[in-house]
Amino acid sequence: MRFLFYFFIIIFIFILSFQTIYAQSQILDDTTKQVYGTNTTLIFKETDIIDDTKRLYKLDTLLNNFHHFTVVQKSNYLYQDLGGWGTALRPMYFQTPHQIGARVGIDAFRPYLFTADNVEYYDTKSPFIRLNYVQGTTGDQAANFIYARNVNKRLSFTLNYKRTNSNKIYGADNTRDILADQTTLYLASQYESKNKKYRLLFHYSHLNQVVNEQGGIVKDASLPDSGRFAYREVVAKLSNRARSWQTHNNFHLYQQYKIGEGLIGFAVSDINRQRDAYSDLFAQDSLSIITRQNYYPFTQTYTMQNGVVFPLYNFSNTSTNDGTIYWQIDNKIGWKGRWRKFNYQVYYKNRIYDFYLTDRKLKFAYQYDSQGNIISSRNISPNLGKGIQNFIGGKMFLQLKDSTRLTLEAEHLLGRDYHLSAIFQSKWFVAKGKSMLYSPSLLEQNYVSNHFIWNNANFSNVFVNEVEAEAFWNNKFLSVRPFFNYQVIANYIYFNEKALPQQTNDVLQMTRLGTDVELKFGKLKTIQSATYFQNIGSNLFRAPALSYTGRVFCEDCLYKSRIKSQIGIEASYKTNYLANAYLPVVKQYHLQNTRLVQEFWYLEAFMNVKIDNFRIFGKFINLLNFRRADYRSYETTPDYPAMPFTFTFGIDWMFFN
Repeated sequence: MRFLFYFFIIIFIFILSFQTIYAQSQILDDTTKQVYGTNTTLIFKETDIIDDTKRLYKLDTLLNNFHHFTVVQKSNYLYQDLGGWGTALRPMYFQTPHQIGARVGIDAFRPYLFTADNVEYYDTKSPFIRLNYVQGTTGDQAANFIYARNVNKRLSFTLNYKRTNSNKIYGADNTRDILADQTTLYLASQYESKNKKYRLLFHYSHLNQVVNEQGGIVKDASLPDSGRFAYREVVAKLSNRARSWQTHNNFHLYQQYKIGEGLIGFAVSDINRQRDAYSDLFAQDSLSIITRQNYYPFTQTYTMQNGVVFPLYNFSNTSTNDGTIYWQIDNKIGWKGRWRKFNYQVYYKNRIYDFYLTDRKLKFAYQYDSQGNIISSRNISPNLGKGIQNFIGGKMFLQLKDSTRLTLEAEHLLGRDYHLSAIFQSKWFVAKGKSMLYSPSLLEQNYVSNHFIWNNANFSNVFVNEVEAEAFWNNKFLSVRPFFNYQVIANYIYFNEKALPQQTNDVLQMTRLGTDVELKFGKLKTIQSATYFQNIGSNLFRAPALSYTGRVFCEDCLYKSRIKSQIGIEASYKTNYLANAYLPVVKQYHLQNTRLVQEFWYLEAFMNVKIDNFRIFGKFINLLNFRRADYRSYETTPDYPAMPFTFTFGIDWMFFN
């Protein structure tokens, strides 16, 4: 096949390039001695400082998964997206909220955020720079720049900047028609006093996410196999006037002071702001009106005297300009230490939150018909939710051996929510248990837009019980990790077929069984993962019954004495299921009962190579889409096709002085 010919040509070019780089590095090694490198640049995280584990992480220089550069790929394809880089995400399996108490609930872009859990602080002996760049032949680009250095032994700072741009793969006016434009960054610093009693960690993180929404493809029934997509079906449901926007800003400060032997006081402060907007300028021709009626799931309609039914708008029948702002300020104080064999933490936390419309002057919603006539009006409030909440919580863990640990954690929103968890870790297995009672999100409770107005003050708290276990077994050639997960959910809240929040009295019960297997035979290595999912109760959370990812590759098959390499094939498969649809007006995935996302094998051929501190990968994605007469592909979300056959390459280069 022609793509194999191209693949091997590119391999040959890579080899020539690497020989040149290697020769240059040899010259440097003959004349200089490199003092700084991966062993002198270490990473630590806030969680480890809080837990006093003193854990340090080495820089990621491995080839395994190096060709995985998107959130979906890094999650082992366990997120649903809209096909392109930087688009809205939904977990393939149910996840509990990231916090109890007040939360905004607009989380489609949350996996892209830098948070206190994944911000990295660097301890360097020299200035450290890391450059990462990925380029696709469809024009998609992703760049990541990291700069870190220690000012002295007690003070350091880090800049981590990421930029991702992806282009439309259908319904585009030109080859550089932007789909998603995403910028994320964090500035971090850490300080420790000379007597080591006081320590400070600070970071500012930012996300700016712009998506030119398309709404999916308009199907052409005349094309063959209309259950799947052909990229020549170039018409998008939404015009190029539709746009989503979200920004996050977070100031985070952690401080601790050693009061006495085994007793440390600590304080954590967070200021968060999230802004969301959606806009769409309506064309007024009859075709656009019909398309709009079919796309937006209007909850109210108006029937003209001639029998024509039109949707009702709340503010304007010519454009939508919705926007909300959410502020959250958290302050936590507590102490930690050691009691007998246990390490412990106890704390009190206060939260102030405010969720409101961007236009705080709005007092009325006017409903218009298609002719611009006002049908009715109603009073509204631009304030969607505000308040003050108080929490108490704690954490306790027992380290029995280097590989055995018991962790207990609890948090309670006074008079309302709670979160309890337990984790037992050993050399051979991990067992987890979780119980959670959490409030509906602010969005689920109250919302006002041009297309929706709802108030669900009667929603009850959602209750979740979850148990999970995984075991480990390995030898020189084989590694096996079976796992199990069982969840029970009561009062589950979901977005229904009309994208409206709804609460069910039915109990959801969901089970996952699976295993990860790694097998090595000489230079050949295979990594396989399979998950079986079963809904035992109400079928309101949809996921494929079977999902699989696996790859087979040859390790160090090129110039073994000079470079490290992996060359192989990767596959991903999911059975067909009623995947949730996506509505950008509210940035929510919601139920739909009419379209099966078809089962489909996703294949890619990849090569990863490393020379010293330089890594490069190249891969062909969606191989089954190559040279199809109609370029059919599969859907990731109803009406949203996956990326077509394309070539992508990326580099990663580290500098230590």
